[in-house]
Amino acid sequence: MIHISPVECTYGLFKNMAKLLTTGGLLFTYGPYAVDGVISPDSNADFHNSLKSRNPLWGLRDINFLKEISLAEGLKLEMVIDMPSNNKTLVFRQLPPGSSSDQIEKHFKSGKYKLNGQ
Repeated sequence: MIHISPVECTYGLFKNMAKLLTTGGLLFTYGPYAVDGVISPDSNADFHNSLKSRNPLWGLRDINFLKEISLAEGLKLEMVIDMPSNNKTLVFRQLPPGSSSDQIEKHFKSGKYKLNGQ
């Protein structure tokens, strides 16, 4: 959904998940992503170009961009998991209401919001 839709849909995803999830709730996304502005391997770059040729508003999103916009809605990118076929699963966790950036970092450094077994 994130790469085959305009970026406004991605903003909407995080905005609405922040309303629907309770504190500690998880959002999982799956697919190909850019990492630090780089799309690799070539098959993902080709896929990105194919999406852009079909609709210039589509394309692979950068994980850092997703991290920023999710955090603005109170969701912290907690884990990036490499998957088959050059895809990734991103795990976002809903933070307590009213968390500021400083509070967010404090919660995660304390280990309070780790996934089970981590």
